[in-house]
Amino acid sequence: MRDRPFLLWVGALEPRKAPDVLARAWALARAGGLDADLVVVGEGRRPIRGPGVVALGRVDDRTLAGLYRDALALVAPSWLEGFGFPPLEAALLGTPSVLSDLAVHRETLPDAALHVAPGDPRALADALVRIAADAALREDLAARARAAADRLTWEAAARATRAALADAAGASR
Repeated sequence: MRDRPFLLWVGALEPRKAPDVLARAWALARAGGLDADLVVVGEGRRPIRGPGVVALGRVDDRTLAGLYRDALALVAPSWLEGFGFPPLEAALLGTPSVLSDLAVHRETLPDAALHVAPGDPRALADALVRIAADAALREDLAARARAAADRLTWEAAARATRAALADAAGASR
């Protein structure tokens, strides 16, 4: 979809998603030799600006799927996540992720992403440079992420919920 290699941000540009951390990391990564763009899909109170940043705002599902497929990696340096759908959407389309080291990401993509300490722009910058430069790493993480995402089905969630409810009902007797 794009002429230049790029990393992708998808989500609300809100403080809990740490766009300020990504902006600082982006500047460090570019100063460290990263030759790629940052495509930002989303809107909010904290826009990301700077050299190499392409803000698209909202896009339709077809465009988003193409961006996921073509990106070098998805970047999600959040302070807080609910379930974290964008990394899983990226995984299903063959794209690895660079994620904050949060419990939700460790649960869904335990060894299938580069995990960095939340709020650490230097560690995030290093991870961005690393993933952009290493095609073998991207391929390995993408394959692991796809396998992890394939296990997260609605049927599996329903079975786990039913088991938890049955266990709770049995424990209350």
